[in-house]
Amino acid sequence: MASPVAMEIVASDAAAFAPEELPDIIHQPGVKLAIPVFRVFSKLVADGGEARGITIGVDLEQYRAVRDFEITDGRIGSSVNEACIEANVADSLGIAVGDEIRLGARGLPWLLKKKVVGILKPLGIGAVEETASVFLTLSAGATLGKAPRKITALQIVPASESSPDSIAANIRSLLPKGLIVTTST
Repeated sequence: MASPVAMEIVASDAAAFAPEELPDIIHQPGVKLAIPVFRVFSKLVADGGEARGITIGVDLEQYRAVRDFEITDGRIGSSVNEACIEANVADSLGIAVGDEIRLGARGLPWLLKKKVVGILKPLGIGAVEETASVFLTLSAGATLGKAPRKITALQIVPASESSPDSIAANIRSLLPKGLIVTTST
């Protein structure tokens, strides 16, 4: 079963953008959910070594509606100083709930400390569809990416009876210059 995310709004130059630049997407005809995310390539440093991968800033409670995962240990992070680690990464680096990790990203002159509060295991198609090493709150992800209060994508789930193509066409007509709709079809 594929993800219910049928499209994303992103910047044409892949830059972060302010959500305020967007029209009111959630109230557009046929839109069921609109979930803001911040993706950033990052370096994860732990006592057991380091790894490079993607960190996603997102409200994980909202994210459950579009990605299948379980928290195998601990809980979902709710503060900017907390992180959930993907289970395979946690295993390979010997990371456990309660450990401190450090995260870095391009252009960030220091590593940000985070407390691991959960181990996250993607399930089903979610295990390959969108992978990440670390999950933070949306604001913590944006800070790591040096773009406070911005996002890198707005994931859109259409209502079941709606045509993703017509929703995408409607949204495209409303977007400011520099923002585009990408579809999974």
